[in-house]
Amino acid sequence: MFKRPDYRYFFALFLLLLFPHFAVAELGGLGILAESHEKGLKVLSVLPNSPASKAGLKPEDVITKINDQPVSSGNFFSDLKKLKGPVGDIVHVTIIEPRHENILRVGIVRAAINERQLLEHAYENDLKDRYDPK
Repeated sequence: MFKRPDYRYFFALFLLLLFPHFAVAELGGLGILAESHEKGLKVLSVLPNSPASKAGLKPEDVITKINDQPVSSGNFFSDLKKLKGPVGDIVHVTIIEPRHENILRVGIVRAAINERQLLEHAYENDLKDRYDPK
């Protein structure tokens, strides 16, 4: 007797191909904007009440390690991707605070970050002079 194939598997696969974001856990971050620096990632702006803010990161801090892996100055986007991950996971960063010449290692719990809000905050507070010279 002929057995009819189970199309549910193919339908689920089709949905995942059509909507791949449903298959991925929500990504979180730290709530910082950064740029490449000779020693790592230089923090440009920190969103208030973000995980980075609660951990004490400030503009001008330099992230030198992410999860005990050195930050390479030639791999900016790869290093930024290491800061993102599932919401609720912990990322360990080693930072240099140039104000106090301290080297700190902190664990930061990733949270959902509104990237538009982060960009607006950065422009209004930390980066306006950089892009709007008087």
